[in-house]
Amino acid sequence: MNRPDNDTIIEQYLNHYSYSKQSLNMRKISLNYFFKEKIIDKTDYTINDDKKKIYKEMAGFHFTGHIFDIKTNTLIEYFEYLNKLKNVCLTTKKNKWAILISFLNFSLEYYRDFNFIVVIPKKTIMWQKNHKKAESNRLVLASIEEIKNILDYLREENFSYYCLFRLLIETGMRLGEFLSIQINDLNVDKRIVNCRGKTGEKTYYFSERLAKELSLYLNGRSKLQSKLTLLFLTSQLKPFSNRLIQKILERIRSKGKISNWITPHTFRRTLNTLRKRNMKCDNETAKILLGHKSNDVNIDDYTIYDYADKLALFDKYNPYLNISQ
Repeated sequence: MNRPDNDTIIEQYLNHYSYSKQSLNMRKISLNYFFKEKIIDKTDYTINDDKKKIYKEMAGFHFTGHIFDIKTNTLIEYFEYLNKLKNVCLTTKKNKWAILISFLNFSLEYYRDFNFIVVIPKKTIMWQKNHKKAESNRLVLASIEEIKNILDYLREENFSYYCLFRLLIETGMRLGEFLSIQINDLNVDKRIVNCRGKTGEKTYYFSERLAKELSLYLNGRSKLQSKLTLLFLTSQLKPFSNRLIQKILERIRSKGKISNWITPHTFRRTLNTLRKRNMKCDNETAKILLGHKSNDVNIDDYTIYDYADKLALFDKYNPYLNISQ
């Protein structure tokens, strides 16, 4: 019986479980960290095609054999390799290790006909105390000036990216919700965008200024030769990923346009803070505009708001009304 190759086994493992796309990507990246080449070429596509940047990057442990040839001493060596990494936090190391063990346990059961056996080390596994501390931007807020700098920079560099980020900034929607937006979810006349997230269907609102710019963007989007119906696509006509959004922000930071460690979720936190702190927006209205589930009162059952009311609330509590005019 011919044994399947590594890629086939990994694909079988990933297909076996009903993970989210984000979880599948994380598992695939973690397994690649164990198997793939140490030095790889990577391409930075963060802005325009004429600004692509090819660079070298170290990429993990580099086990070159077949999965069925993994021995216990190989796993111990990989654990020691992870344990000694200086630029990786302990949580990330533990995730990489746990995913590899999960994968091996699956393979041991699924491919038992191939007599694949490996003893998972336990007594020799002990994490060191000194690791890179996990970074957090939980308390980081973007200033109005930083928001303006981000949008001004992107408007000059890439109009599509400008529209993407301005919609993300003005709505404050979660990135998972944002990445699911289809063309038909956007209504520039009503100034609303629908999306789907972990708490169900959501509707967000945006400014008149952005509505005009999104109309221009849609004209260009309709000319793209792609079967995908996502609202935003990369220059390679592929879906945006969390990683690419982060890399665009890194590029903007490297240009000196922002100093804080701003992530997509920073925009949501900043929008809510500006509404409450600077515009005296009450908690109920803030929850409505951000699509929060209210624990203290069921807003939908006890308070009647129609489309016009919510749009008026958005306009009243829009802290970005006068930026990037």
